[in-house]
Amino acid sequence: MRKVLRLLPFLLFVVTFSFAQTKLFLKPHIGAQVMYAHYDRSIGKIESFRPRNFDITDNFGLLLQLKLNNNWSIASGWSKGNIGWGNRIRMPQHITKSPSNGFELNHSISNYIHRFPLNLSRTLKDVTFLPIDRDKDLYLFNFKVHALAGISVDYIDRKSRFDDYEESWSNTFGNVIFYQEDMTILNRWGGSVMAGIGMQYYHLGKERLEINICYSQGLRNMVQSDINYTLNTETFSSRMLARGSF
Repeated sequence: MRKVLRLLPFLLFVVTFSFAQTKLFLKPHIGAQVMYAHYDRSIGKIESFRPRNFDITDNFGLLLQLKLNNNWSIASGWSKGNIGWGNRIRMPQHITKSPSNGFELNHSISNYIHRFPLNLSRTLKDVTFLPIDRDKDLYLFNFKVHALAGISVDYIDRKSRFDDYEESWSNTFGNVIFYQEDMTILNRWGGSVMAGIGMQYYHLGKERLEINICYSQGLRNMVQSDINYTLNTETFSSRMLARGSF
């Protein structure tokens, strides 16, 4: 269980298109991320409450990349992603009125966050599946593999709000879950570190399509959610914490 409760990093798939012939590249990117959060361990473990990953959210932005030489490049810019959390509340057998303890609630919430990354990339290997000329052909079967790492300054702007939330659910057996969430922005500014691996594809000798898989870790708690919920007649409390990541 400890593995589930600790802060988990974010997984990001980024597809990047570059439009340049010089060493300076303008790289718009689009992608998706799966967000995770952790709960405050000082409150203690609760049988009915579990943090969980939730829906995939979008990520997009614009980077300016400087190619230092054939192996090294550095990039910085802006991207817009999401920060949030998800949880699962499952009614234990000793509380439920159902024949089984299958009544549960899955809840998630997220909002936009701005990120200002600084990334360093190094080419590791040329992968060649077909003996074609990258300067003359559609270079889909041959690509360069690179490693990347970076840091990011993250910011929740004033338009991104986390409003308090409450709702109730019931089923035909008479089980009732009442859920209340009080959210607080602890820090609008935060940071994260990132590492990943990517593949750079070519079209007619020019860098065009880049696919990256990144692993990111937030460094500072940015949003806190105090959760109170009632399972039939018993009341429980927990707290979720989310960090800026990309």
